[in-house]
Amino acid sequence: MISAKESKGSKMKHSAKKILLFIILAVAIVGGYSAYRHFTRVEPFTLYGNVDLREAELAFNASERIEDMMVEEGDRVQKGDVLARLNTETLELNIARCQADIRQQTALLDKAVNGSRSEEIAQAEARVSEAQAAADNKARTYRRMEQLLADGAVSQQTVGGGEYEALQRHIRRDG
Repeated sequence: MISAKESKGSKMKHSAKKILLFIILAVAIVGGYSAYRHFTRVEPFTLYGNVDLREAELAFNASERIEDMMVEEGDRVQKGDVLARLNTETLELNIARCQADIRQQTALLDKAVNGSRSEEIAQAEARVSEAQAAADNKARTYRRMEQLLADGAVSQQTVGGGEYEALQRHIRRDG
């Protein structure tokens, strides 16, 4: 049998082992967390030296000539600094042409909204009267040819010369 003294010492050893195991486990967890934080930490990556570029791609929307260089090789620049200015003469001419087109279209719109001038209206009425007179004249010629053909005064060949058919088509189209 195990005495009470031995039992008490065995319990203490067992408790000491548990405490030691707990301490080791806690140290391992804290150490693992510290290592994780250390290796996953994001720090700025800084390099020192010179960059030697022979060709650079610039973010211009057009292929224009460079008018003015603001920096020289070796100058320090910051994000957003203006490095060069483009010659914008052709762009400005395009803008002026577009503005002139806008003014022209606005004038046409105003004319359409406000109506035509009296001279233009008179010219249009004269063209309508002229077309009406030509149509009336063709209608009279058509009716005369029909009457002459019915009376036998002209032959079918004379009427069939093409003018009669053209008059007939024109009268049918114009009503």
